[in-house]
Amino acid sequence: MIFGNPAKARRQLVLHVKTRIGRQDGSLGLPRAYEEEGAQRYGFHGLSYEFIARQLRVIDPDLANSRVIVAHLGNGASLCAMHDGRSVDTTMSFMAASLGGLDGLVFTAGIGEHASEIRSRICARCSWLGVVLDESANRAGRMRITTEGSRTRAYVIPTDEEKMIARHTVSHIC
Repeated sequence: MIFGNPAKARRQLVLHVKTRIGRQDGSLGLPRAYEEEGAQRYGFHGLSYEFIARQLRVIDPDLANSRVIVAHLGNGASLCAMHDGRSVDTTMSFMAASLGGLDGLVFTAGIGEHASEIRSRICARCSWLGVVLDESANRAGRMRITTEGSRTRAYVIPTDEEKMIARHTVSHIC
């Protein structure tokens, strides 16, 4: 429960639960007895990641079907490794081998959307992954912030968790 509200916890976990995140071999890295008793691994910001996965299908369909890390940097911070638009791992015991490479990086939420200096520092540290930042696009707040020649594309995509709550509510009512 989050702040005594189990519904909020369920909403935030929805993307990760639907995609059954776990280690490559399906285990959680816990004693098997805990798993047998129903222990599951979850991640937060699921609604944000679900929204970004949908937006990527419109903005860059090829990237949406590739290996992408989304950085939700706001009041809370987490990373989600996505493959083909599905969560395969989160920073709640993130495994670097989850994607087997990287094709894209997405920044979202308050800091991710508005702090060009933070994005610049992160991209500089990711240059070994093929991220080549377009500094002027980053400072101008453009959606794509990497050069055309960048092997790994980086985007700034505003999230809309409220829209995802509304979609889920409508899908349960109708």
